[in-house]
Amino acid sequence: MTLLRIDSSWLGLGGVFGGKIIAETIRVAGAHPEVADLSVASAYVSFLGTVTPGEVDFATRVTHRGRRTATVDVAVVQGRDLATGRVKLAVAGAEDLCGPARLKAFPGPEDVEPYVAPYGALAHDEHLEVRPFSTVPDEGVPSVRAWVRARVGAGLGVGTAAALLDIVPPSLFFSGHPPTFVPTIDFHLHRQPRDEDLEGQWLLAEARTEWADGALCAETTTLHRPDGTFLARGTQTRRIVRD
Repeated sequence: MTLLRIDSSWLGLGGVFGGKIIAETIRVAGAHPEVADLSVASAYVSFLGTVTPGEVDFATRVTHRGRRTATVDVAVVQGRDLATGRVKLAVAGAEDLCGPARLKAFPGPEDVEPYVAPYGALAHDEHLEVRPFSTVPDEGVPSVRAWVRARVGAGLGVGTAAALLDIVPPSLFFSGHPPTFVPTIDFHLHRQPRDEDLEGQWLLAEARTEWADGALCAETTTLHRPDGTFLARGTQTRRIVRD
């Protein structure tokens, strides 16, 4: 069990920012001594309740350890289970067989204003920054493209990419009738399994609202380096909250 103290600087709307909980779940799992020689390849996190600032237990259990892969289960506990996670780790390859993606033209981060959500600034803006520069649909799918970065000192480690995927505002916020809040119900991450420090780097994110029915929506967000190198993709179910 890993006991962490999460302070109020990570508050989102109504509780600790969900991306922080996802990132810590991944980071704690990857740091387990039985799997320290492997890299995080994917993760699934399901939310059962809202985490508040203070002490949080991240209880880890290695449920599988093979020669090239391993699985670590995590329970996020604060009085009761508030989230559960399953993190898959693997031996990473030494080369990139796909090469960088061809990205559409985009302005530099210095040419884009920081995002201010409909509900205003939040405490976690101290650690993470997002600058949307396009809200044009992609092949008819509502989409948002943005620069994102974790500020130096955010301390999310291997979980940084997951937090950045979660911070991109859904396209619903740029519609004629934006929701009040879109809390994450579950989140599934696939990442390039090469551990590297992403703090302080501007990265490109594209979020697509694949489906929405007024109560729920499904979002897919992809994270690239500016040169088109793939870093991670996250798919999540969100609840749509309106006043």
